[in-house]
Amino acid sequence: MRLNTKYLDGLRFWFAMWVVLDHFYAFLGGNNFVSFPYSWTLLNGAVPVDGFIIITGFLMMYHYIQRQTQEPYHYPPTIWKFWMRRLYRLYPLYALAILVAFICNDQLVAAKHDILRFFTGDVITGFNIPYGHYQPDLKNLIANLTFTHGFYSEYAVGFLDPAWSLSLEMQFYFLFPFLYACFFATSSRVRLVALLIPLAVVFALVMPKLFGIYGDPGLFDHFPVPSILLYKFHLFLYGMLLAAVGLGKVKVRYLFASLITILLIEQPLSIVLALVITVFLFLEPLKHKGFIPGFIFQLLAGIRGLFANRFSTFGANISYSLYLIHLILFPVVVSGVIHYTSLSSKIVTALVALGIYLAVCIAMSTILYYTIEKPFIQLGKKRMKAWDQRLDAMHETIYSAPLQFDKPAEK
Repeated sequence: MRLNTKYLDGLRFWFAMWVVLDHFYAFLGGNNFVSFPYSWTLLNGAVPVDGFIIITGFLMMYHYIQRQTQEPYHYPPTIWKFWMRRLYRLYPLYALAILVAFICNDQLVAAKHDILRFFTGDVITGFNIPYGHYQPDLKNLIANLTFTHGFYSEYAVGFLDPAWSLSLEMQFYFLFPFLYACFFATSSRVRLVALLIPLAVVFALVMPKLFGIYGDPGLFDHFPVPSILLYKFHLFLYGMLLAAVGLGKVKVRYLFASLITILLIEQPLSIVLALVITVFLFLEPLKHKGFIPGFIFQLLAGIRGLFANRFSTFGANISYSLYLIHLILFPVVVSGVIHYTSLSSKIVTALVALGIYLAVCIAMSTILYYTIEKPFIQLGKKRMKAWDQRLDAMHETIYSAPLQFDKPAEK
């Protein structure tokens, strides 16, 4: 089956923009500044992160299956190459953002306090919690640089808020090759997916009760966000199954079973996103089998096309930078607008700040993509190619060398 995946580019960009708008609204004070209907439903930043997780699971599985003829799953270098590709793609910009946020922490916190006081007269964020002076230490910095901060409740959200999800993703990347080998590598093992799905349900239900999530009490230290993989494993698994079903490796019944976990556990908008990603992916087969009438197909195909144009490809390229750096730029841009403009009202100030903020975020994300992300992606490809050439040379030397037989002992 040929899969149309271009729409995922547009979704990745708009998910990143969704997070940016959510944080902009929250750090202006949220409902404490200005309230509008369904604000916390429409600007709930946890929803696009769920979408990112499903897409991550899909893309990892999709490319892993497509490479399996050149890179067999049981070949140890395949695992190392998978990990190294992710590190070359994600780590350089991530390390830079972490270091900048750590070094400039005091200034960024002070600016956020000024912004909140300007718009609300207090330092209560839109998350209805006071924004205190967070002072990271060296252990916190090291934990963030090594992606282990998700295992510490006090570090899960810290001096760079979006970094919590990178710890979650790195846990998934580490386990992914083993998950594939155990559950997806052969047709006989695919049946074990029937065991993996209920396990994901148990994890999703039990883990919040053990550790606490979003302020709910747990038996152990409570985590402000789901920074441990088992919180969101069912979403990663659903993305993996989307790719496996689309490429004919897994029966569709497993996908339906996994979808039920999302319907039972997740919030309504996350369910909608999961369904949108699924329907867009299988739109042509659904029409071919008569599940979607022709006019509905045309409508959905037109909407999907809006997420698959050239701008969407550009947006997908800068989405990672946009996601990582927007809260570093927020206090700089918004405090600048407040101090260097004298506008008629706070609403007008917020709207002007939003326009300038989005323009600066997109411009800076574009610069970072072309100066840091893309060069390191290319470097990673060169390193992987050089590694393949060395391995091929080693194999050729080992298997093409003539056999050496011992000479008979001379009398």
